[in-house]
Amino acid sequence: MSSAVTNIEPPTPSKRLPTDDSMFSHFSNCPGMVSVDKTSFALALPSRFRYILLRPQRFGKSAFLSILDRLYDIRPETYSVNNMPLRKQHLCIRFVIPTRLPDGVDLATVTNELRQALVCDIQQFKRRYREELGIDPKDLRDFRDRPAEQVLAELIAIVRARKLSLFVAVDDFDAPFWPFDDMWAGKRPATIVPASGAEIARAMETQLWAPLRAGHDVIPKLVVSGCMLPDASFIDLMELTVAPELGPACGFTILEAYELASTILGDKMGRECVEAIQDVYSFDTAAKSDAVLHPQQVINAIRRKSGNVHGNPDRSFATLSAALDVIAASSGGTNLNVDSLIDLVASLGVHIPISIQESAFVDLDLERPTWTMLHHLGALTRDPCCPKTLLLRDSPHVLRLIHTRIDVAVAERYPLRWNLRLPWSDFLNLNPAPLVAFMEKVLRDQSLRSMSTGQREPDLRGIFELIARNKDSLPSAAFYHPPCFVPSPFSSTSGSVGQTFVTPKNMSSISVQLITLTLTGLWSGQHPNDLDRAPSREELGRLYEEIIGADEEVLLQWLYREESSMDTVVVGRFMSADPEHTQLVAVGGARILYRTPLSTQADDSQCFTDQYWPVWY
Repeated sequence: MSSAVTNIEPPTPSKRLPTDDSMFSHFSNCPGMVSVDKTSFALALPSRFRYILLRPQRFGKSAFLSILDRLYDIRPETYSVNNMPLRKQHLCIRFVIPTRLPDGVDLATVTNELRQALVCDIQQFKRRYREELGIDPKDLRDFRDRPAEQVLAELIAIVRARKLSLFVAVDDFDAPFWPFDDMWAGKRPATIVPASGAEIARAMETQLWAPLRAGHDVIPKLVVSGCMLPDASFIDLMELTVAPELGPACGFTILEAYELASTILGDKMGRECVEAIQDVYSFDTAAKSDAVLHPQQVINAIRRKSGNVHGNPDRSFATLSAALDVIAASSGGTNLNVDSLIDLVASLGVHIPISIQESAFVDLDLERPTWTMLHHLGALTRDPCCPKTLLLRDSPHVLRLIHTRIDVAVAERYPLRWNLRLPWSDFLNLNPAPLVAFMEKVLRDQSLRSMSTGQREPDLRGIFELIARNKDSLPSAAFYHPPCFVPSPFSSTSGSVGQTFVTPKNMSSISVQLITLTLTGLWSGQHPNDLDRAPSREELGRLYEEIIGADEEVLLQWLYREESSMDTVVVGRFMSADPEHTQLVAVGGARILYRTPLSTQADDSQCFTDQYWPVWY
C-alpha cells in the first residue's frame, strides 16, 4: 500500500497588532505584525535639522524616532526593510528622559534620576559603537556616579576626534514636568520639598542641553520630542523649529487606519471600526483631509472589534487627566481654573491671543498650567479659521475627563439632580418650555461671564453638553443619556447653521436642532455701517438687556449678521413655522426661542415617568 507525499506549506503567521512598546525593529523582525509605514516622512527630511516634535501621549513619537535611528545608523550590519534606502550617515543616540514619581519629587532625587538615565543611555551608546569610537572594552566601565554633563562632553569630544557625526533624539524631554497623580500630596514631611519647574529646567540645562549645544558642530540632526512645551523660550535656546512636513508622521491618516483595520478585521468590519473613532487631531491650521487619528485609539478599537483585548491599561490620556486635576478649583490669581473649564465647555472654545508657542505653565510654575498645556495634551485643537482660538475636541475620552473635573461644580451652581429631571422628561415629550426656561438661565449666566472675561460667547450646543451630560443631571443608565453635543472642530457647521442631535426617548428617540445667534452678530446686524469696529462691552451689555425685554414677535424681526458673512437676515429666518423636529434657537445669549413639529402631538401614554428611571440614592 503506497501513500502519496504532499508538500505542506508552512503556516502563514497570523496577523497581529503592535504592542504598546513596539518600535521599528519589531515591525520589521516580527512575522505577522502589521504596522503603518511612515518611512516616507523620514526619507523626506533634509540633511541638517533641529526639530521639536510635540504630540499627545501614545501618539507614535518614539516609533518614528526609531525609524530615524534605523535610517541614519552608520553601522554596516544595519539592514533595510520596506525597501527603505539606508543613509548610514551617523552614530545614533537616543536619550529617554524619566518622569517624576510620587516618592521622588524633591530636587536631589529628580536630578539624580535624570543623571542616571543620561549616563545609562551614553553607556549603551558606547557599547553599541565601541568599534567606531575605538573604545577598549576595558574602558566600558560604569560612569553612573559621574556628572552626566562631563560624560556627555567626553563622548562628543571622542566623536569629534574620530571625525564622525551624531543623530541625537531626546524622547519625552518634558517628562520631568508632567503632572501626575500625587498620592502623597499634603502628606510629605516638611523636609521634603518638591522640585520647582525652574529648578528642573536648570538641572536639564546643565546636564543635557548645554553639552548638546556645545557639540553643535558634530550634531547635524537633532529631534526633541514630547507632549508639551514647559517653557517656550526653550525653542529659541536650542534653535529648534517645528517641521510642518512631520504633521502626519505620527498618528494615522483615515486611509492608513482603514488599511490597518482591514488587514485584521476585513474590509467591512475594518471600515466600521475606523468610522466609529472620534479621536481626530490636526497639528496645524489644516483642513480635515490633513487630520490624523490617535494611533493608540485606532489599535485599541481594532482590538475590541476583534475580541483580542489585552489587560494593559490605556495611558493615552493619563497626563491630561493629571493636568486637569492640577487645575485650581477657584481663580486665586491662577491662569486657569475650574470656572474657566466650565466656560470652555459652554462656549466650545477659548481665545488665546498670544504666541502659538506659549508655555505649558505660567513662569514654569507646575501648579499653574495654561490653555496651551491642554492643547498639547490633546484636549483642544486650533481653529482652522482662527489660529488664536482653541476649540474643544469632541473626543469621548477628553470630554469624560473634563466632565469628571467640572461636573460637581456645575451641579452645585445649578442644582441639576432636582432641577433637570422633570424638564427633560417634558422636553422628550415635545413640551420644551420647562427645559428652555432652565437652559435659558444657564445661558444668561454664561453670557454675562463671557462679557466680563472677553472670552467666546456661549453656544447652545455647549450649554447642552454642560448640563444634559453632567453626571448628576440624568439617570446613569447609558440608554437614557443624550449624545455628545460638542461638534467636531473640523466641521464647517457654525452655530447659526444649526446642528441636529438624536437623543433617547424611552426605547425610541427624538431629534432636536440647536442654533446659536451670537450677541456680536446681533450687534453687527444693528450696525451695518460699522463693519470695521468691534462692539464695546458696554454696547453688548445694553443690547443684552434689550433682548431680555423684547417681545418675541419683535425679536424675530431683528437683523443678524455673522462675523464671517456680509449677509444680513432677520432672526425669524432661522426659525421654521413647522420644523421637522424640535428646534431651539439661542438669541444673543439672553433668550432661547423654540418650535416643535405641528404634526406631532405629545403621547401621554409614552410619558417619561418614574417607572423608566433607575432609583436614585
